[in-house]
This record gives sequence, C-alpha cells and structure tokens, in this order.
Amino acid sequence: MTDLLDSIDAKLSEMLTNSMHAYDITMNCLLGDTNLETVREDLYNTDNAINELHKEVRREMIIHSAVNSRNLDIPLLLSYMTMSKDIERIGDYCKNLFEIAETGNSFAKGDDLDTYMELKNDIGKLIVYLQSCLNLDDESKVQDLITLGSSLNNDLDEKITALLEDKEKIQYPVATTLFYRYLKRIVSHIVNAATAIIMPTYNIAYPELARQRGGFKYIDPDTGQEKTYDQPYIPEGNIKGMPVAIEKVRLREGGLAEVKKFNEGGINYLPSKTSHDENDSTNYVRATGYVEDGSGLGDKD
Repeated sequence: MTDLLDSIDAKLSEMLTNSMHAYDITMNCLLGDTNLETVREDLYNTDNAINELHKEVRREMIIHSAVNSRNLDIPLLLSYMTMSKDIERIGDYCKNLFEIAETGNSFAKGDDLDTYMELKNDIGKLIVYLQSCLNLDDESKVQDLITLGSSLNNDLDEKITALLEDKEKIQYPVATTLFYRYLKRIVSHIVNAATAIIMPTYNIAYPELARQRGGFKYIDPDTGQEKTYDQPYIPEGNIKGMPVAIEKVRLREGGLAEVKKFNEGGINYLPSKTSHDENDSTNYVRATGYVEDGSGLGDKD
C-alpha cells in the first residue's frame, strides 16, 4: 500500500498547487488591474479541481482502510482527512475574496497598497512552505510554519479589531474587514493543516495547547533545588512508539497480506508420501483451494 499513500501525498501537494493558483488569481483582482471576466472561469475551475482531488484523497483513504483493516494506522488517516479538508477550504475563501472584487471594491490604489502586497506575499509563502513540509521529514520546519502563521493571524486580528472599533478611517471599511477576515481564515487553515503533519489527532488544530502548559518542574537529586526541564515532556508531541504518535508507516502487513493465500500465493503444497511418514498424524492437513504435491513429483494434469 506504499503506492496508495504516496498517491495521497501527491494529491495533497497538487491541492496546494491549485490553491496557490486560486490565491494568486483572486489577490491580483483585488490588488491589481486584472479583468475579472478573464479569470472567473479559471478560478472556479481551479476550485473544482481542488474539490475533486479532495474526494480522491478520501476515496483512497477508504481503500487503504479496507485493505489494511487488521493493522490500520487510524491517526495517520485522520490526519490526512483533516489536512485535505483544511486545504480544500483555502479555495473556498479565495472565492469569497473574489466576490469582494466583484462588488467593485479594489485595493489597487491608495497608501496601503504596499502593505497589502506584503501581506499577499507573506501568505503565499505560507502555502508554498506547507507544500514543502509535506515532502520533508523535518518537524522543526513545520513548527516554524505554525509559529509564522500564528503570528500573522495575530496581526490580522489586530487589524480586524481596529476596523470593528472604528479606530481606522479607510475608504472601504466593510470590504477591508472582510478582506482581512478571509485572509485570516486562509492562514488558519494553513496552520491547521501543518499541525496535522506533526501532532496527534486529538490535538490537531490546537497548537497553543502544548505551549500554554508551561515547563515541568523537578527536584535536582544532587542539589535539592527546584528546576525546570529545558525540554519538557509534551503529550502532544510526535512520540515514537506511543499510541498518540502519527507516523507514516508504509504497511506491507495487515488486511489481505495476513491471509496465507495472498502473501504466499494461492497454491497449497501438501506433504508427499515419498518424503513424509504416512503413519504420522501431524502430516495430515486440510486441503483447500488449488493443491500440489509438496515434493514436486505429482502429475499436475
């Protein structure tokens, strides 16, 4: 089933490629002079492609579950399910942003254009960063992505709050608030998808839980002083060997692989009288399916 899991990884990566394309289209409409009519079909076709890939991921997970039912990696499949849904939502919010442009609102002019362009680039980099994290076995890179995304969301929260409290005077207050809100949701789904790579199922999309716990204290047996662990034990971590760990195991066992006729072939080689004692009861076995003489001397015809 290695090929099947590799196929799921490839489809998730393709979903992100399409998400980046949809994001570029809609942001160019809001921050540039792109003609909406020339890109509308491309945008919606791209979103449909993301949806189809999402359904394919779910279908392949069902197949994987059926074939490996005896040795099923449930946390891995649930993380795939969560990740694919978060990525799928990016395309939906790109359509929401496009609808802002359809109402005639544009941010292509004004003193804040440079700020908007910087924000566009920062979020685009997060999408690309998430795609690279899918192909890297590097937890630190994923943690960096989560930290960057969380920080960016805090900045967006401050902008939204300032607009809602009427602390900023801008040309399109409602459209700008929605603009920031949709961008925040895109970043949140990127962060949530990233947590699915390194965190167990019960803590996916809750990266703050581990950080809020704080350090664990202990008494130094040599000095008797209270100290804090530099690297505390974190249940939410990817702990190898623990039930909560999420590891990509390329299964060659379980399911049909446990059935003898599938893992060793469908031929039953029975003991031959030429090589076994017919008076020994242990040499008598029940014959099923296609059988052949174990010594290779029998007439197959």
